[in-house]
Amino acid sequence: ALRTPVVGSERTAEELGRAFPNTPIRTSSGTTVVRAVDSRPQVVVATPGAVPVAAGGYSAAVLLDGAMMLARPDLRAAQDAFSRWSEAVAAVRTGGSVVVVAEPDHPAVQALIRTDPMGFAQREAAARAEVMLPPSVRLVSLTGAAPDVQAVSDAVDVPGCVRRGPVPVADGQVRLLLSVPPAQGADLAKAVRAVIVARSAGRTGGAVTVRVDPRVI
Repeated sequence: ALRTPVVGSERTAEELGRAFPNTPIRTSSGTTVVRAVDSRPQVVVATPGAVPVAAGGYSAAVLLDGAMMLARPDLRAAQDAFSRWSEAVAAVRTGGSVVVVAEPDHPAVQALIRTDPMGFAQREAAARAEVMLPPSVRLVSLTGAAPDVQAVSDAVDVPGCVRRGPVPVADGQVRLLLSVPPAQGADLAKAVRAVIVARSAGRTGGAVTVRVDPRVI
């Protein structure tokens, strides 16, 4: 049998309703956001950013879909997951229980268990610096046909600029990364913009997509 790894808040509420037939189930998500719930026994199913304030705090929380959140192809996947988890944990009363459905050895999960946001931030920053990713550098990605990407890259003249790529991406295009120290970020953005504007005005070559500090590399 096939089953989607993320079933959504409504389906989750239905399944919990069958598991706890005598317990009220409330949902808070999308356009139907519940701002607060009282202290009566109940189960609240909420999406990130839509967690209602519970009178006296929640007695327990289960953080679902952790593996999917951490596996997103996004530089801030772990950062976003940790932030959302921390928000949910903060809604649980002192002495309550929290269950995280995710790989227990993941740094974000370990930081949550230890209540160590500072340590998590330091490790994230160190890991990004090691591979020259923001915020340790300012980054510009160029995506398009190989000749066009190379032409734009060659025309950008910023001291200290490091070029990585090009590497193949979807639809026969390639991607190339330009990075500079944070203090030179504005210079790099201006230089790339000037090249793109000149190519557009002269109708030279094909389109090149430019992203500054992209979340997806």
